Amino acid sequence: MDLNTDPMARLLRITAAEQTAVGMITTAQVNAQHLNPYRIAHGGFAYTMGCITAALSAARCLRRNTEVAAVSSQYLSALHPGTVRCESILIYDNGSDCTYQTRITDASGRLCFSQTVTLRSAGGSPAPPADRPRTIFPAGPEVPKDPRTQLRYPMLSPGPYCELIQVYLTGLEGDTTVMGADLLPQTCDASGAAHPGLIYSVCDTGVGAASGLFGKIGVTISSAMTYFRPAVAGPLRVEVSALRMGHIVAYFETTARDADGAIVAQGRFSLHPKGNIIDLLPQGGPGHV
Repeated sequence: MDLNTDPMARLLRITAAEQTAVGMITTAQVNAQHLNPYRIAHGGFAYTMGCITAALSAARCLRRNTEVAAVSSQYLSALHPGTVRCESILIYDNGSDCTYQTRITDASGRLCFSQTVTLRSAGGSPAPPADRPRTIFPAGPEVPKDPRTQLRYPMLSPGPYCELIQVYLTGLEGDTTVMGADLLPQTCDASGAAHPGLIYSVCDTGVGAASGLFGKIGVTISSAMTYFRPAVAGPLRVEVSALRMGHIVAYFETTARDADGAIVAQGRFSLHPKGNIIDLLPQGGPGHV
């Protein structure tokens, strides 16, 4: 694997800095494009950087072409604009599957994010065409507003990072929040399937949107993702359901499907509901999640 062949690595400007005895070190500059509405790095940025660093480590250190199978993540501190560093350490290898621990630190050396990434041997499926048409666009004023949220769907999720990778809130189905994203050349992996970082970013954004149905905003504490198969047929559809909405910790479940309806990944998220949704709204407007 070369970072130049990973579209998301190029999009986020992640670069290889050093090879160690047990993995790789990558660096990146968190800039305005990578921020969420709270003006800190979107959780999807840190997650994607960790996955890319783990896969690069397997390629450079183990000489193995891999894909992400499962990831457990913990958010320890806010990641602010500036230089960040991701270091990977090999903790398991059976000759086929391997597991890396990745740790992201900020410019001051503070540990902000930790991850356990399990990789499996990548399949040899052919890459889909790179010129797949876009299918999701912002709703125009002629689209009626949802009576529960006063939003028109699809709605581009707020924040520069979601605009960069084009994450949409596409609607509500009962108590399920539905998100979507097209598979764009810059948000796919080297084989042309949806990048695991894209899938996670849509899930993580959807958890934030789902918490808005309870009038809350929050920050992700931890997550666990399992990837079953590559998502080649777009657009991506992510369904988010609340399992429990506590005062200190809320729990959510996410299911990602490809355009054929096949489940490609599932996740569990814990969120700290830190405030009222009205705090995020421009001029106190309704329902903007």
